Amino acid sequence: MKFQVVGCTNQQEIFVASTQRKFNINEYLIIEDEDHNNPVGEVMETSSFNKFIPMVDEKSSILDDSVMKNLSQLGFDIDKETVHIAKVRMVGELTRPITVASSVRLPQFKEIEHIVMQKRPEKGLALGVIRGTENIQSSLPNELKNISLLYDKNRGIIPQQGIPFVYDYYALREYPHIGIFGGSGSGKSFGLRVILEELMKKRIPTLLLDPHFEMDFTQTFEGLPKDYIENFSRMSCYCTVGHDLGIKFEDLTSDELCNVLSSSKYITETMETAIKSIHQKNDSLISFTCKIERLIDAFEKGDREIEKLASEDPDARKTYKIYQKYKNSVQGLGTLKGIAWRLNALKFQGIFNYDISKVEEGLKHRKTVVVRGNINILKTIAGYLINTLYKKRRTYKDTLQDYSPEKIEDHEKFPPFVVVLDEAHNFSFKGDIMTPTKWTLREIAQEGRKYGVFLILASQRPALIDDTTVAQLNTKIIFRTVRSSDLDVIKEETDLSSAEIKRLPYLDSGNAFISSACIGRSVSVRFRVTKTKSPHDIHPFDELEDMDQTSKLKKILIDFLPLQIESISNYHKEINKQMGQFLTVKYISETLEEMEQENIIAKEDTPFGPRYIKK
Repeated sequence: MKFQVVGCTNQQEIFVASTQRKFNINEYLIIEDEDHNNPVGEVMETSSFNKFIPMVDEKSSILDDSVMKNLSQLGFDIDKETVHIAKVRMVGELTRPITVASSVRLPQFKEIEHIVMQKRPEKGLALGVIRGTENIQSSLPNELKNISLLYDKNRGIIPQQGIPFVYDYYALREYPHIGIFGGSGSGKSFGLRVILEELMKKRIPTLLLDPHFEMDFTQTFEGLPKDYIENFSRMSCYCTVGHDLGIKFEDLTSDELCNVLSSSKYITETMETAIKSIHQKNDSLISFTCKIERLIDAFEKGDREIEKLASEDPDARKTYKIYQKYKNSVQGLGTLKGIAWRLNALKFQGIFNYDISKVEEGLKHRKTVVVRGNINILKTIAGYLINTLYKKRRTYKDTLQDYSPEKIEDHEKFPPFVVVLDEAHNFSFKGDIMTPTKWTLREIAQEGRKYGVFLILASQRPALIDDTTVAQLNTKIIFRTVRSSDLDVIKEETDLSSAEIKRLPYLDSGNAFISSACIGRSVSVRFRVTKTKSPHDIHPFDELEDMDQTSKLKKILIDFLPLQIESISNYHKEINKQMGQFLTVKYISETLEEMEQENIIAKEDTPFGPRYIKK
């Protein structure tokens, strides 16, 4: 098959022409140029030219004058043939231009293995397949075939098509943190699920904050081959804020209490001053709340009245002592009521009823711990939770500088872990306002790799995430993105070419560009099928059908025919049992009449009234 280098060349890009075959975007080519030891290139743009069919874009960079002139010189008959052109980006750095007229061919896997596969699957995360490598599937070794099955919405699960993309998670030590970006329906959540499954397979401790209650790994994806199914139940555990996860009030420092209260709604400087004055070490929720309530009561009564009551009532005397101790630290009644309102809101959510021990144990046992809750309650607990765990890991690593691992007790050891945030722009948002969560995430983004703590931030809106944090995401996985502001961030923060940026709004769901410092270039990847499914996978209109009690009742009533209208009450209990809900006799009678009008069943008159029968 004749492929040749045509047009002007340089050390970065070349043009390749063929009359026998169209080129595929992202496919790899071997350039048979001995001066460069037969380098590898990747197709970035493609075009086909026929003299008698007008070009859509006369200014196309692929079909410039040098390419057209060189085609004739190399024996391409542009007056009679359709010529296929590819713009090819060289992989790796060259010091001299490629030789014009060099032959070009498709590679075998072994020839590009060092470029496309940094790690074998047993040492990395098998996320999907590299797009454009479909023609290399046949030359893969057996151990790399069908490890990344794919999903097609029309055909279901399909065999692997191409070289597996394996992410080298060991490289996080040097190139930490991952960003996953894509608009609604782009496959972002699908890709995040694949990454989490791979982390679980490698038993990497992971903390996941799930605001949508969709990251459940207990249900197997339908249609998977038996040898592809995996059980993730032992590798994951689940906590819900306010039900089995919260904050132990007694463990809070004054600064931490301020941070927790400000997470629900910002606190003023006067509130912060009052909290730090009133809160004492080891205060319980009851003791701290009691002090706030007594101070509110005292401020409402005023100096004279509370002093008078204190001389008569022992309980009022306690209130007076607290008032005398703290009144100069509190800037009025409004400050106290603001603190009380925030405190009561968190008490109502059940945040102070539990601690984070379940999360700690899960991470120590190398599990993925899924923390559930609506976005507001997760924002409240996220700063405290992540910062506490990060401090435990940092303290352990710092302790190792003074003691050997053998001298550190088990309860002091804390493993490296990954923090995963969906809807990350809610936790680390752009702007000057600094929250405890945003501060903690920024610190981990800048310093976490030294302690083995890494971030995976997923969001539909990368433009809304804190600039400092985004800049530290050394791997960015970009699904379909449409908004111009988000495309600008991607253009600035990745090495995607202008042609790849233009493709982003049109990517099929599940396809993404992975731009990573540890790879050194962007790679187009189709994510594999997930091995588990979201509890929200049911289509909303299928769900509507399932909720249609009339359709379900009609199917049940067929089995009770023939049925006399007066005898419905005899079967009422059994019909309701099969329906799983209570329906009135009148509703059942009306449904039978509707079925007769729809010609589903027949009706006959009898001396005892109408009787419904099968047709």
